[in-house]
Amino acid sequence: MTEDSISKATYVTQFSAEASGAIAVLRIWGSDAAGVADRLFRPKYGQRGLAQSQPGELRLGWFGIDEVVALVVPTDGGDLEVEIQGHGSPILVKSILQALQKNHVTAIDQDQYLKAHGVLWLERKAREHFNRVNAPKAAEVLWKQVNGTLRRTLEQIQARLEGGQIESSMDLMDKLLMTAVWGTRLSRGFTVALAGAPNVGKSTLVNALAGFERVLVSPIAGTTRDLVDVSLTIEGWPLVVTDMAGLRDETTDVLEASGIALARDRQNLADLVIRLYGPDESKTAKTCTGTDLVVITKRDLMEETVVPEGMLAISARSGQGIETFMARMIERLIPENDSDKQLAGAVIFDREIESELREVRRLMNGEQSTNIASLYLSELLQR
Repeated sequence: MTEDSISKATYVTQFSAEASGAIAVLRIWGSDAAGVADRLFRPKYGQRGLAQSQPGELRLGWFGIDEVVALVVPTDGGDLEVEIQGHGSPILVKSILQALQKNHVTAIDQDQYLKAHGVLWLERKAREHFNRVNAPKAAEVLWKQVNGTLRRTLEQIQARLEGGQIESSMDLMDKLLMTAVWGTRLSRGFTVALAGAPNVGKSTLVNALAGFERVLVSPIAGTTRDLVDVSLTIEGWPLVVTDMAGLRDETTDVLEASGIALARDRQNLADLVIRLYGPDESKTAKTCTGTDLVVITKRDLMEETVVPEGMLAISARSGQGIETFMARMIERLIPENDSDKQLAGAVIFDREIESELREVRRLMNGEQSTNIASLYLSELLQR
């Protein structure tokens, strides 16, 4: 799609999710946006067309079979765009899109819309991730990247390269690349796997964290046969906690054995593994490592209140130790969990961006490669 073709055509972009929702938001834009909207929009009050509306004025009416709210939105370039807000039913959205298509309006996605409006690649990527996140601290981090925080840091790196400050540029890039470890989890959630023997309390803990019954809890060993993912927001960060089959070496149940195999695979891929032990296992449990967190469950049933060093003791039923447990999880998942530092700085939030920047870092090694690294980074910033 060329700039010339964009200037001569009219488009519609859906800004709300394509799935069912309470409200759908469509933006009509391009050369004849106001004209098309005038032809299709039937005002509820009066005869005044949309083109005669004041910018931002809310107009009630119908767009095809759907009752909507419409408003005219001026752009920096002086063109008028029309926003349609209606019921989020996919059927009604489809009816609006079909009516627009009959009037020679082409549907294009948000990325194409933003690109046509001069938003560059880094910020388009950031918006894409921001639109998927539902945890407040993660959203705040991503919104900073939408507003250019990552770009400004990369521009600093480029300036240092061009100024011959090679070591300084490499140090800054290395610090930035370290944020990818947790930054690339912001929109999809940090994965936490609950591992332990059958009936140790994994499902009860998931229910306690979720605040309501999301998984089956039973005193029968081996109840959980499959992986059960529960999306949570803890201290403002997104987590996907997986309740897995209880781990034991021997079982004659084919389905349980399959569940155990799935559990071990998920455990190996998780960002954090919570190793759960019952009260009778507390003396033999191994202390936590850098990637694991060891937790003694059913604290309310423990005769002794002394918790072995390096472990936590909780009761999912009574709530004992749950707040400390959640805080410890966040500490493990987000290094140096200082909100001011994490929320203010540049973060690599996307795997493709990470891959591109690792290539820039590789090119920084060697005197002849420095100019190539600077050129590569310049092209990335202009993309």
